[in-house]
Amino acid sequence: MRNYVASDAREKEARRGLDSSDLGLRQYMLRVYNYMAGGLALTGVIAYVAAMSGFYVSVAATPLFWVVLLAPLGLVMFLSFRIESISLGAAQIRLSQHLPDADATPRQPPPLGERLRLRL
Repeated sequence: MRNYVASDAREKEARRGLDSSDLGLRQYMLRVYNYMAGGLALTGVIAYVAAMSGFYVSVAATPLFWVVLLAPLGLVMFLSFRIESISLGAAQIRLSQHLPDADATPRQPPPLGERLRLRL
């Protein structure tokens, strides 16, 4: 029973050291999730406006329908093939060129030290 109490004290001491590193990771993940939530909200607004304006009805009977339908798939495939050779900023700029209505402003990537720490 004594060992259990001692290990509990060591565990509390170890957790105290993790609090500072967890705070940085939490802040980073909050930025990521907020960025993703903003993109999802923007997608919903654009879909709603397109549906209410009659854009879908006018495009559905034309060959442009297939272009609109398959363009995101082509963009995803292109970026997935090139993901190892392009930077985050280049990918966001490329995306913003294909989506002129969206607010896909390029953001600065995190500093190198932060990127290396996140990979560990």
